[in-house]
Amino acid sequence: MISSATTGISGYRFHDITVDIERRRVTRGGTALQLGKLTYEMLVALAEAAPGIIAHEELEKRLWRGRFVNPGNVRMRAKLLRQALSDNVDQPYYLEVVRGQGYRLIPDVERLTGGVSSKGWKLSPRMVAAVAGVSLTIFIGILLSFTGARDATAVKVLPNSVAVLPFENLSPDSDDAYFAVGIHEQVLTQLANIAGLNVISMTSIDRYADGQTELHDIARQLNVETILEGSVRYADDRVRISVRLIEPESGLHLWSEAYERDFAEIFAIQADIAMNIANALEAEFSLVEQARFESMPTDSVAAYALYLKALGTRRGGNSTLSDIAVRDLDAAIALDPEFALAYALRASRYARDLVSGLEVPIAEYERLAIASAEQALALDPTIGLAYSALAEIDDVNWRWAEARRRSELAYHLSPNDATVVSQYLRFTRSSGEYDRSIRENERWVRLDPTSSDFFRQLAVTNRYARNFDAAVTAAERAIEIDPAESSSHLHLAYAEAARGNRARTVSELQITEQLLRSNVDQIFRISQIAMAYSLVDRREDAERMFAVLEERAHLSTVGDAAWALAYLALRDFDQAYRHLEAAIASPSPSDNTTLIEIKANSWSITELEHPRFQQLLSKLWLID
Repeated sequence: MISSATTGISGYRFHDITVDIERRRVTRGGTALQLGKLTYEMLVALAEAAPGIIAHEELEKRLWRGRFVNPGNVRMRAKLLRQALSDNVDQPYYLEVVRGQGYRLIPDVERLTGGVSSKGWKLSPRMVAAVAGVSLTIFIGILLSFTGARDATAVKVLPNSVAVLPFENLSPDSDDAYFAVGIHEQVLTQLANIAGLNVISMTSIDRYADGQTELHDIARQLNVETILEGSVRYADDRVRISVRLIEPESGLHLWSEAYERDFAEIFAIQADIAMNIANALEAEFSLVEQARFESMPTDSVAAYALYLKALGTRRGGNSTLSDIAVRDLDAAIALDPEFALAYALRASRYARDLVSGLEVPIAEYERLAIASAEQALALDPTIGLAYSALAEIDDVNWRWAEARRRSELAYHLSPNDATVVSQYLRFTRSSGEYDRSIRENERWVRLDPTSSDFFRQLAVTNRYARNFDAAVTAAERAIEIDPAESSSHLHLAYAEAARGNRARTVSELQITEQLLRSNVDQIFRISQIAMAYSLVDRREDAERMFAVLEERAHLSTVGDAAWALAYLALRDFDQAYRHLEAAIASPSPSDNTTLIEIKANSWSITELEHPRFQQLLSKLWLID
């Protein structure tokens, strides 16, 4: 087919519709119509072929240029075109389906040459004269009002974006509620694995689980174009899943479907949902992504049900799997010893507990994390989560070259997995690659705009990079989202101390202390509080926190790095040196965060510039 660009045709007109090829713009009576890229290209192809028929196969070739597409793609594109033109499928006015042949435009199509003018866009001589004396600024404002310029906030909307709201549970047995939670997360994960989509993270959409927020408000709060709603009903080994993809501002249903099948077909259902949403949003996906959709993670339906149950425990922003969930994963693996995703999820849980500062059996957790991750990768070497778990283990054991390789590989394979991204951000921050870490963190807070964790990480990285104003802004946002998270107040205190704001530093440290009284699992935080008090010359408060640390030492093990930081707070540099030397000589997972904190902030303590400290700190792996 010869394209318009090679024939001198500048546009098409049929009835009240005008297609402007040069501007890639479609209007009805001068009013612009909103068409996606592929929908617009389908309309142009139909106009070029008019009055003839364009075959289904030709449309596939024209729109997707030889890439793999779902057989229903052209039908969906035709449906979206009808919606944009306000056409009726039962009594079509514009678009006709010619059974067994293809599609054609019903009206006579006029081919335009020499430029296209649409009613409402061309200013008359009288209008030009009227504005001749008006200032340039006002005239531009008038012109923008004619062209329907959008509000500046519209720029913030993520392109090809979707928020997958928590699926409503309609299962008659309350014990089966986890099916809705687990299936929702799997659909969200599959969509997030499509490079051409921006998918809001689970942490940010969980807050809408109660169904009390209007869709257009959700869209504005999350800056997304579309929202996917759904429900799940499981009973007697059958599942019914209903989904609707909605454009909230217009209320337009871009796509909807109801599946009622045996639970054994759940993988096909999830793949079909993901592909149809990608198609509706005109997101391209590769053959590799297509294969990933259609692959079955396990041959055991019972094992998959247990896996979904384990995923269900993470609802509400709880990213750590419970002990019960781990037992479900163990049971799933027992049913299917080749269930790679179950191994990867189990590995991630043990690795995260190791680096979190919690008191856990280190050797046992490390062994379980490594064994699970390696088994997952032996079965499927494309699982980013498994590489991420191994990178965590390498990191805490100071195998930094291997940690870097695995961290970057995990991120390459799963750039939209929150657990993988979180580990990648910690690694790039710890290695001193602050610009890189901040850049990725800023991308992620757009995909997870109500997650306090990622704003808190952004605050820490900006603080390490000495971007203290940005650190304060990020910490304040983290606190706004979750005011009960003590570490956000602590990082805000550190940033304010660096800015010289003593009063606010003390205020935030007092809040941190109050919040930590009921939860002091992370003992190193006590040392950090002592150090922050020291930075604003609150010696008595630093000594008080040191006494708290001594009390805790009778109940729990306090790492050498925590002691080193505490002694630095008291300006006892000999003791600080002794403990720092011990911490570096014998690395421990519980010491890693504190060691990084000490080196990243060594500029704030003059004594740490002494050659003996610099020699020790040079053994740490932060990039100077």
